[in-house]
Amino acid sequence: SMAGACRRHSLFHSPLIMHPPSAWVGLAALLAVRLLAAAVSNITDCDETFNYWEPLHYVLYGRGLQTWEYSPENGLRSYAYVMLHGLGVRAASLFTENREEQFYILRALLGGLCAVAETLFYRSVRHVASDRVATLTFVYLLFGHGVFMASTAFLPSSFAMVTTMLALAAWFSGRNSAAVFFIALGTILAWPFCAALGVPIALDILLRQREIFRFMAAAVASLLVILVPVMLVDHHYYQRWVVAPLNILLYNVFSDSTSSQLYGTEPWHYYLFNGLLNFNVVFALALASPALLLLQRLLAPKSGKTESVAKSTKAGEASSAVAKAPLIVYLSPLFVWLTIFFVEPHKEERFLFPVYGLVCLSGAVSAHIVANAVEKITGRTVARLFLLATTALYVLLCFSRGAALYNNYHAPLEVYAKANQLPVSGNICVGKEWHRFPSNFFLPDTLTFQFIKSEFRAQLPKAFAKVNGTSVVQSGFNTMNREETDRYVPLENCEYLVDWDTPFTAPLEPQYSTFPEWQKVRCVPYLDASRSSTLARALYIPRFSERGAVFHEYCLFRRVH
Repeated sequence: SMAGACRRHSLFHSPLIMHPPSAWVGLAALLAVRLLAAAVSNITDCDETFNYWEPLHYVLYGRGLQTWEYSPENGLRSYAYVMLHGLGVRAASLFTENREEQFYILRALLGGLCAVAETLFYRSVRHVASDRVATLTFVYLLFGHGVFMASTAFLPSSFAMVTTMLALAAWFSGRNSAAVFFIALGTILAWPFCAALGVPIALDILLRQREIFRFMAAAVASLLVILVPVMLVDHHYYQRWVVAPLNILLYNVFSDSTSSQLYGTEPWHYYLFNGLLNFNVVFALALASPALLLLQRLLAPKSGKTESVAKSTKAGEASSAVAKAPLIVYLSPLFVWLTIFFVEPHKEERFLFPVYGLVCLSGAVSAHIVANAVEKITGRTVARLFLLATTALYVLLCFSRGAALYNNYHAPLEVYAKANQLPVSGNICVGKEWHRFPSNFFLPDTLTFQFIKSEFRAQLPKAFAKVNGTSVVQSGFNTMNREETDRYVPLENCEYLVDWDTPFTAPLEPQYSTFPEWQKVRCVPYLDASRSSTLARALYIPRFSERGAVFHEYCLFRRVH
């Protein structure tokens, strides 16, 4: 037809079709990569150890460290979230009694859950965008270092990444009630700030689709189905009524006396640098999508919608309501999230986890638009080369980033893995290296984890009370991150010691390898980031990275009697 001929010659229409892999092929590929992540990823954040692995270990095995957030008088963390993961460890315990193996099996289960969410997400992209955008989204998810790292982390922000991808998949497919449910699940069970991601979805359902009654019904039902069980589980553990997501909001947003800024602030460009490290060219493309979509709309105003990116309605895969929204509407939760967190002074890498799926989708949209423009100007071959080159560069840099993190920072997991074979019982102590402890899952019952005094001057976790530890209010917790001196044992009480053996000492942080009473049991090189080049820290490039890298040994010591 004449209309078809015009469309074929439209500025942004592309015969360069790529079909996304089937659900089973995509799931198998994603699963393979997520299982690799479970096996090799570092614990990048001490919050993961002390706020999630340790309470889980305490509830399951009666031993663990408690942070001030879990003190019943504060109740900032939900045991419902922790114990959901406890089901995974219980399942793992059917196959092995080794707790370190249980640790890795739980990680593998988290990776599997993430792979399922990613599969549903990239398959749903076809409802709102072209096949090529869906294919690129899949490729960017599969190889993205950010998703690799976040997929198996035991963190609410990782769980929020999964619930967000499920919510988006439902929204793209016109399943609005499911979208509302998954936003509520992420908000109540994982992290209350996820509600911000639901705002564009809610506005779309209420104002454009005008499904007011369905939205209200889904919201109320989700609240009851999720919040009531969460509060009941928390009441069981805290022995008092606690609304953990509300307490987190009150602490972080509405409290005058306390603030997340006590834990450090970063400049506005922190997330730019971080996003480029984890997604390199795709992060740059993701940020460019609003401008490129606008440019496309201005250059093709008569088509009524963006031919190149929007899904053809003849496929009949989306409801009429879903098919009407401009693509920027579906990408808007990403930019709402980035705006909030770029402005917030306290910044952490994990705060961006929930939008990693959208980063991949937004990057795919931009790559698709640029490829179509290149094709129009120079021909199909150059457009194909552009897509191949950007994808190859992306994959290469992601591999390089992953290899650098494993090479540079995997030592603590390797060193603590040796603890299960230690012959003598007693205290295993840490000073300045307290924040790299991977959890009691790595220690046998014969060893007790203890802190010795170092130059660190802030609040450390404290062992849960032996009896009713989740409900007993212990002394020695504060909400101002002030040091509590009841955490320390004298060095003489330590049978083993874990320390980073650097020649750069301080009065309370000596080089223990120079002491005759401490003998090395296992040492693994660990990068000295402050004395290494930016390249050595950021990427692994054979022969080049080694030149600028400074390593010291990360060691497990035993006392020589």
